[in-house]
Amino acid sequence: MASIISARDLHWRGSKLYFGGITVGSVVADKTYPKMWRAIRPDGSLSDIANLTRARDAVVSQVLRKSNQETALEGVYMRQKAMA
Repeated sequence: MASIISARDLHWRGSKLYFGGITVGSVVADKTYPKMWRAIRPDGSLSDIANLTRARDAVVSQVLRKSNQETALEGVYMRQKAMA
């Protein structure tokens, strides 16, 4: 069973967020407004503009929500399978 991922397991290098050596998220600079950024959502769409700190926080939140939701669902499935 997979373990819960925390924000400490994620690391920024430039505009990309990594888990281990795998890119799991990123931010891009806004084309119109200097010093403003957008988070790239899992479906490829862009978030509203935000400063770099807020945009990065949005990416971290999305990655943790998705990865830990899958871990929780896997745990439920394994418990149901064990009870059957």
